[in-house]
Amino acid sequence: MKIYNKKKLGLSMVIFVAQSLHAQIEIGVESGLNKNCLITSDAQQYFTKYNSAIGLRFGVPLLYHFTDWFALQTDINFTQKNYKISRTGFFQGVFQKSSNNYVEFPVFLNFSFGGEKIRAFFNPGIYVAYWVSGRIKGRDPNILDPSDTTTTNPMGIFNEDNEYAYNQKYHFSNNDNRIELGWIGGVGIEYQLNHIYHLFLETRYIYSLTDQQKKYEINQVPKYNTTYSIVLGCLLRLEQTKHKKG
Repeated sequence: MKIYNKKKLGLSMVIFVAQSLHAQIEIGVESGLNKNCLITSDAQQYFTKYNSAIGLRFGVPLLYHFTDWFALQTDINFTQKNYKISRTGFFQGVFQKSSNNYVEFPVFLNFSFGGEKIRAFFNPGIYVAYWVSGRIKGRDPNILDPSDTTTTNPMGIFNEDNEYAYNQKYHFSNNDNRIELGWIGGVGIEYQLNHIYHLFLETRYIYSLTDQQKKYEINQVPKYNTTYSIVLGCLLRLEQTKHKKG
């Protein structure tokens, strides 16, 4: 009799959970801006400063809802992780801006709460990205220019050497680490337009755990991307099914 009651209780719990779950798929588009910083040490690089730079991001988010408050989310996107190296002091005016394009694939746990129309959410997760291409733009002193003339008591490097400007595609080497791994987290708010569409606004923090370069020398100084993003998007509900008894 006790065994029968336990089986009946277990079956009742399964039916109750199954009746409360719903499967819902949402897909959409998103776009936004990145502010990327290259985290590294410049202690051995005198008169050098690393600055953050703005980039773009575009993506296709996909959510699979298990309940109205929990979903598994992925977000295949194109993102730019840019930064700028500027020289200071006597070398003022020398710089290089690096524009780096990545394809990023994050996986989130999406938790939401709120009312019918307006809801808040947060989504911790991990990601993998591939460094697709890059471009470098900058200005250097042209020390090989024979027409240079040195002024008396020059105030800066360009008073000694003529300027050389460049804007070219970045050529990868065997030292570049093109696979990036890290963790990602976001918080945001969404607004339900109707039973099919809703808009969302989200801020994200993306932290790389992998160096931009492979280990190729002793006492190598690592370089990590840290990215802040703001994203605006729209989601479309594709499917909603409810599990029923039997």
